[in-house]
Amino acid sequence: MIRKREQALRQHAFFQLRLHIRRGANLVAMDRCGASDPYVKVKCSGRLLHKSRTVHRDLNPVWDESVTLPIEDPFQPLTIKVFDYDWGLQDDFMGAALLELTQLDLGHSQDITLELKDPVRPKQHLGEIYLTATLWPRNQQEKEQVLLSVRGSTRETTFYRGIGSIHIKTKIREGFCRGEMRRCPSLITQLNNQEIVSSDAGNVEDNANVSNDSGVLEVKEIKRHDLLDRLKDNVKGKMEDIHRYFQRTNRLADVNRRLKSQIWSSVVTIVLVEAKNLLPMDIDGLSDPYVKFRLGTEKYKSKVVNKTLNPIWLEQFDLHLYEDPYLGQELEVTVWDRDRSHQDDLMGKTVIDLATLERETTHRLWRELEDGSGNIFLLLTISGTTASETISDLAMHEETPVEQAQLVQRYSVTNTLQRIRDVGHLTIKVYRAQGLAAADLGGKSDPFCVLELVNSRLQTQTEYKTLTPNWQKIFTFNVKDINSVLEVTVYDEDRDHKVEFLGRVAIPLLKIRNGEKRWYVLKDKKLRGRAKGNCPQILLEMTVIWNILRACIRTLNPKEKKYMEPEVKFKRQVFLRNVLRLKAIIVIFIDIGKYIQSCWEWESKMRSIFALVIFILGCYYFEPYMIPGVALLILVKYYLLSGERSGFNHWICGQVAVITGAPLVYATSQFQDHAEIGSDDCPPTPGDDDDDDDDKDKEEKKSLKERLQAIQEVTQTVQNSIGYIASLCEKVKNLFNFTIPYLSYLAMLLAIAGAVVLYFIPVRYLILAWGVNKFSRKILRPHSVPNNEVLDLISRVPDDEELLNYR
Repeated sequence: MIRKREQALRQHAFFQLRLHIRRGANLVAMDRCGASDPYVKVKCSGRLLHKSRTVHRDLNPVWDESVTLPIEDPFQPLTIKVFDYDWGLQDDFMGAALLELTQLDLGHSQDITLELKDPVRPKQHLGEIYLTATLWPRNQQEKEQVLLSVRGSTRETTFYRGIGSIHIKTKIREGFCRGEMRRCPSLITQLNNQEIVSSDAGNVEDNANVSNDSGVLEVKEIKRHDLLDRLKDNVKGKMEDIHRYFQRTNRLADVNRRLKSQIWSSVVTIVLVEAKNLLPMDIDGLSDPYVKFRLGTEKYKSKVVNKTLNPIWLEQFDLHLYEDPYLGQELEVTVWDRDRSHQDDLMGKTVIDLATLERETTHRLWRELEDGSGNIFLLLTISGTTASETISDLAMHEETPVEQAQLVQRYSVTNTLQRIRDVGHLTIKVYRAQGLAAADLGGKSDPFCVLELVNSRLQTQTEYKTLTPNWQKIFTFNVKDINSVLEVTVYDEDRDHKVEFLGRVAIPLLKIRNGEKRWYVLKDKKLRGRAKGNCPQILLEMTVIWNILRACIRTLNPKEKKYMEPEVKFKRQVFLRNVLRLKAIIVIFIDIGKYIQSCWEWESKMRSIFALVIFILGCYYFEPYMIPGVALLILVKYYLLSGERSGFNHWICGQVAVITGAPLVYATSQFQDHAEIGSDDCPPTPGDDDDDDDDKDKEEKKSLKERLQAIQEVTQTVQNSIGYIASLCEKVKNLFNFTIPYLSYLAMLLAIAGAVVLYFIPVRYLILAWGVNKFSRKILRPHSVPNNEVLDLISRVPDDEELLNYR
């Protein structure tokens, strides 16, 4: 029977499938409300053939849609997928099934029931989908008619586009000839010497005679291709000159870059934070201040902050400190007032001698302005030293047991009361990176590495013309908060010392394993995906020693503010993601409210009786210490379920090692093996499988129309929520300011009654009476409507918009 069907299918060159999508049954619930919003997609070889409408809030949807599909290969099965429509950019996969066309009888309608399956949930029943399919054979002539009807408009568009492209190319060639005639006077002179008179290069004719007032000039016969050949040779010569010029410029730039890399010794990173009590320079008693920095021959200027005497800039600048004694090591900082009508006014200046500042340390500098008034606040770091003899060079650095023991003793629990703000000590060894993206035209980059811990910032030297930089540096940070995050960023240095992003990794200090030498994947700026390049990674080794008691005390104090936070701009995807995050939290509270409401409604008698007993006993015996006790029970529950006991034990062992002075090394042989891998290999790293997740069929992207519709729905929800909150606040305001005197008098009487009741009756008994009333309402008054008396009163008060309508 199967062979006969296959033989019958091979006799025809083309088919049409009449598909009737009838309904679904017992589909899986994907939303928290216990329902789904299903729709169907029909695909063949990954190509979308049809998409049905969405049936909202139904696990037994009825689509009742019919579609006719062209089938060229009946031996290729159709994939029927069902999705749940959601807010945002991602729909939930509900299941899929295959429709084998070889099982259909030609020309006969057949009812088909397909069971939905999901490879991730093979044992779960996902429901069925009911179809009616009819497969009709078509001959070659009918096939061509169908294809012509589908593709006719596309061919016509392509034809006219082709004509347009030919027309454009012709115009470009004509314009090119005219432009070259204007740009090449030598060519025009040659043509004049040959007695050629022409008004347009495109109108040159063979054996043309041109007459003027002085007589008739005899024009020699010149063919059009001769003119084009001359133009071609002339342009070719000019292109060769331009090519030689750029080659010479690039060679000079490379020489200058190498020269600079040999001269500058350190990078001076300045974070311009704020200024206070500046001079008023304008008529209105304010100023428009900005700051200029000058170090040697380098100059930078900040943005202008308008109309203030206490500006906040939060800008970062990188200047280079040279070894040339004639340039000096004095940083000149001047504050100016921007004037549009005339020259800017000097508001004050200060000079910072960088030779007196300690290297590899972030200094917090408040400087008083000379020749003016006020103070300016800077964060200044001198780092990236390229000298061969320095403590930041791994080749020259040697760890001694004495220094290690001193560090352990310094942060032991017995010395907690000494230097209470000094929480810990972080050491980072930056070895090398590999697989970086090529940022320069020559297929190479000039990478350097920047390490940031809150407001402390250090960086390595620049390695030129390489994609596998070998920095071999060691850095140390004083840890002020153990909850901080270390950010390691790799940049490419361009001309004029501008930078280009190559990759970043963020490492929380609490997740550092001491002495572990491992590769870290470099991610993009958003830290969501892998950075550009060939498996870009950086090899680091970190050790953090900290005092647990100091860390606990610091955690209960305000968090240090990071001055260089990126500017937050409105982005559609971020807005949708934040709304979905808020929606998920709100849904949890809604579910809790529904659960409590079900107890009041006696949907389950045992559950309601149990809840009533707990409520009565809790209200009667309640004490304030029970609140943290309940929180402790919840924490213990999630601790037992999350499997964090092994991590906690590991952390305890680390703290015991710090107290006892044992070696803080957790590295195993596998990490040492990673460290020995050559730069040509790509070591295994965590997150390599993240890219494969994007290829799953269940992650279906929406069309532009659906995205706009999702944005409209989210925006409408936010708009309505904001409107409801504003209306509620305005009603409370109008209740107190006697906009409706009757309601305000009623509120006064209720307030008096409430004060008297609260004065004579303890709160626990009032809560107990309220709860018993909620539980007994369904039994004593089964048809009553649940209400809140306070909200009912407020709902009668008009808001400001309604008052405008009543005028």
